[in-house]
Amino acid sequence: MTLPYDDRPVTVRCPRCGGRAACEAPFRLHNLPKRAVPKGTVPERDGRKLIAWGGWWVEEKFPATITWRPPAPNRGHTTWSPSVIRCTDCHLVGLHDLEWPADAFYQWHVHGVALWAWSEEHARVLMDYIASGDRNPDKYPYYASLLRKLPAAVTTAKARDDVVHHIRRSLERC
Repeated sequence: MTLPYDDRPVTVRCPRCGGRAACEAPFRLHNLPKRAVPKGTVPERDGRKLIAWGGWWVEEKFPATITWRPPAPNRGHTTWSPSVIRCTDCHLVGLHDLEWPADAFYQWHVHGVALWAWSEEHARVLMDYIASGDRNPDKYPYYASLLRKLPAAVTTAKARDDVVHHIRRSLERC
């Protein structure tokens, strides 16, 4: 499962209405140096107290939907499971077990390849990159490592127009 390196939401298909929904990790982990937190105090983020956990500070991004429960001893925290989904069409806000890339809102099956994007921005980057003649992934720093891994079946000159057409068509429908 390849998900964003930071805590940006991914765009998924809403399980209730099929519309475009944002899905994101419910917690943000902060690694604050000890000197940044005076002894006997609890740091805050946007007015919410952070929770100490194994050398980390945990921020509950959606405290009304899910609260932090430390994982069992010797088990790490799974960032995206469960996730919080927010649909702008039907206004669903709730927990979601993300299955990536199956849940991706932006996905295409072209030339025998399953191609997906985390978000509309990512889909536009894919389209621009594949359509370009020089295909320099370094023009898109946040996505460069993913662009370098695209299979030749979708980046060859033969496939270019078809792949770009599929991506453009899905972006126009949104």
